Amino acid sequence: KKEEIDYEGYVYDLEVDIDNNFIDATGVLLHNTDGAEFVKDAPDAKDFATVVAEVEDYWNKQFGYPISFDIEHHAHKVYLAHKNYVTIKDNKVKLTGATLHASDKPNIAEAVMKELMLKILPISNTKDEFLSNIRQYASKIINDKFNNINIKDLVMISSIKPANTYQNQNYKARVEAIESLLKNRIIFPTKIEFLVTKKPLENVIARKTDADPVSYMWPRNIVEENHMEIDVEWYKNMIYSYIDSAFKLDKASSRYAMKSLSEFGETPVEKKSEEPKELKFAYAKPGVKLSQKRLF
Repeated sequence: KKEEIDYEGYVYDLEVDIDNNFIDATGVLLHNTDGAEFVKDAPDAKDFATVVAEVEDYWNKQFGYPISFDIEHHAHKVYLAHKNYVTIKDNKVKLTGATLHASDKPNIAEAVMKELMLKILPISNTKDEFLSNIRQYASKIINDKFNNINIKDLVMISSIKPANTYQNQNYKARVEAIESLLKNRIIFPTKIEFLVTKKPLENVIARKTDADPVSYMWPRNIVEENHMEIDVEWYKNMIYSYIDSAFKLDKASSRYAMKSLSEFGETPVEKKSEEPKELKFAYAKPGVKLSQKRLF
């Protein structure tokens, strides 16, 4: 069955159930890569390489074709469900996975997440400490970011299509409103820089959620030329939702309770809350053995 729907955002590869194979645009049959973790107390680089070589040799014999591992060393690493994880190497944070990599969000979202991880991973030794520290520090980091914000960090880049290609009347009205503002017809899919404001576009249904602000997204040049008011609270709430989603936190504990924090503390303050069953946590730092397991 094939069905066309109105959609804006990234589109990912289709895949076959169970085997997870898929065919790319050139007709090549592909499969997602996978990885394995090898962690030792106080690891020795030479000994580690020997272990990896032995594992490669074993699987080469099992499958009858070459298999190789790329070796990476990280100071800190935390795993979440479904191939999402955070790593710190040389004091730089890398976010991996569709949930963590905020490609559909403004730059400030990932900037907050990276600063938050850089702050809390080195001081978190357990799952409870890690989640407690997220609640403790997120609000302070978000507010500090907005005290010294560059407008380019709030820009959201979105692609819009010609109005007559949308079945949804509100999407169509949105494109017509943007065409009127830009004084230019949109005749093919076009990427535009937007900012989220407090004023809705003309002739559209005015609705706004943390995930869908399109009715309030104005072209950046129009916002700047007319000194329009940017909806800072929406941006903050969007980041809270991003954090909530990434770490499966409930809004009451992660978004609102954190707002009472005014200063960083040296010692993590532990706060008890129920965590969802799908959350997996693994934490490693030099000299500490890594364990990865389902917590519940």
